[in-house]
Parts: sequence; structure tokens; C-alpha cells
Amino acid sequence: MSLIPAATVLLLRQNNNDMEVLLVERSSNSAFGDLYVFPGGKVDSEDDFSDKLSSHSDLNDVDCSKLLDLEGGGASFWVACIRECFEEVGVLLARNKDGSMIDLNNKDKDRFVDYRERLISNKISFLEICERENLFFETTNIVPFSHWITPDIETKRFDTRFFAAEMPKDQPTLHDGNELTNSLWITRILVTHSHMDHSPGAKPLAERLSIPCYGKLVENDFSIQDESFKPDFILSEDEHIKTEEYTIKPIHTPGHASNHYCFLIDEIKCLLSGDHIMDGSTVVIA
Repeated sequence: MSLIPAATVLLLRQNNNDMEVLLVERSSNSAFGDLYVFPGGKVDSEDDFSDKLSSHSDLNDVDCSKLLDLEGGGASFWVACIRECFEEVGVLLARNKDGSMIDLNNKDKDRFVDYRERLISNKISFLEICERENLFFETTNIVPFSHWITPDIETKRFDTRFFAAEMPKDQPTLHDGNELTNSLWITRILVTHSHMDHSPGAKPLAERLSIPCYGKLVENDFSIQDESFKPDFILSEDEHIKTEEYTIKPIHTPGHASNHYCFLIDEIKCLLSGDHIMDGSTVVIA
């Protein structure tokens, strides 16, 4: 089965001394239902308007393709990233062509809310919006971050380009209420355990985002462990993790791995878990 090209964006903002990244919760009726993910989706055919890109960006398809190590078509990943971000969380990574910023909190709000609704319902294309509003993409603010391909054990596989972008000023985040049902800004990475399919990307991601990584070192179990995993903070059931909104209680659940943790958020009655329920079986907690 051929790979499906996709683009995902890590929206970043500075909050006092903390760098925060936006996560969104997918609806139970959508792909990857009830999971928290970064905004993004597949690259559509209409995202390929490289012949008109020079009117809306300081990058062209040749530049974009080089940055992604592709022979061509790289610009469509940038366009998909911008479009999906606007569709899913209402954030538009663009400005007016005269250099002024778009104000989605006040004077430009109603017009772009209407554009977004019509875009989601396929009543207008993203290119039409760009041309009507004479938009200029903030492409130099959208930086290629990583490249992941779904393992071949899955029937539906994505070739996903990850981008990082600074959250624009004068714009709110508003999940669409359809594919996405919740959104939140996080300031730390919590690692449930250090198996090779869970932890290898956590530390590099935390370093790139300048946010801390929480986890527990492995104890006497090196069979399929990520021995390179070194968290910034060692988890303990006695030390709760406090944010502006929630208190997160780490719960040690050894069994699947000796350093296995889950995370309880009492305020919203939510348990964040990794590999406690498996395909065809459950995990014994020692």
C-alpha cells in the first residue's frame, strides 16, 4: 500500500519562562480517536499550487523540496501544514501582504471564521482564501522538524513531515468541535516507559522544544529497553506535577516494564496510559 503524504505542526509559544506546545484531542469518531496529537492531516491535491506560490510566499517549490530532501512537491507540505492548522485550530500562519498581522481576535475575526467554516465544508478552497485576502505565508516561521513514516505493520501508512512554528500574536486557538474536541498547551513531556517504541523520540523532542522530560530509569530489565533514555526529572508517586490548570499524579505500574508509569489528572477524571491495554490482551501490574 502506498504511503499517504501528511503534514503536522508543533505550534509553540512563550509563557513567562516556559516554552509551550499545543496538543489537540481527536474526536472518538475520527481517525486516532480520543488521542492527543499535534494539529495536522494529509496533503490534499489542492495543496499543490506551486505555480502560484510565489505570490503568497518567500519560498518556492524548489526551496521547499530541498529543505525536505525531495525532488519536487515539497511546497505542498508547507501549504498543507498551514491549511490544516487553520482548519483544525483556527490559527492562520500567514499575514497580510503589506506586512501587517491578521487580527483574528478582533477586526478580522468574523470574516475568517466564515472562511474557516466554508473551507471545512468544502465550499471554498484554501487558494481562493489566499487570493481574496492577498495573504502571504509565514513560511520562514515554519521550520521542518522531523520526518516519520508509519511502520509497515499498519494497513494505513503515512509519510508525515513535522514542522515547528511560532504561535502568531492576536490569534486564539479554537478546536473545530468536529474532528477535534479539546486543546491544551503543555510545558513538559511525560514518558510512560522506556521501551524502544515509546521513549527514543522523547528526549530529542524535549531538547528541541526546550521543555523538560519526565520519566523513570529502567531497573534490571534491559531486554527491549531504550538504554539511552535519560529523563530530566525522575518520576515518583510522592511528587505530583503541577501546571497552571491541573495536578498530575504519577502512578507506578510495573509489569509491562519495570519503569512503567501512568498519570492521573483528578480535575478532569482522566488517566494517561501507555500500553496498559494491548491488542488481544491486558498487562499484568506487578
